[in-house]
Amino acid sequence: MGRGIQVKLRYVNQYRDRHGKLRRYFRRPGSKRVPLPGSPNSPEFMAVYQAALTGAAQRQPIGAARNAPGSVASAVSIPPRSRPSRLIHDVAVAMNSNVSA
Repeated sequence: MGRGIQVKLRYVNQYRDRHGKLRRYFRRPGSKRVPLPGSPNSPEFMAVYQAALTGAAQRQPIGAARNAPGSVASAVSIPPRSRPSRLIHDVAVAMNSNVSA
């Protein structure tokens, strides 16, 4: 008989690894891939898929984890549109207070 209806979910990549195991990943361009457990109709699969689709597992900006909060490096690693002006002010004040005359 038939296999039923198959729906292709957006951003889901599926392949067989070198051991023959079928693997599924959520892979949105510019994001880290998220492994999807179970079969596509299972509740655990759909829960992880929905979380990845809504952006619950978003990636941090590049370099954000390597820089100390309040440092010049952390201020530079934040994209300009999301950079709060208060952060820049705090970094400038911290830099000026560390300068010895």
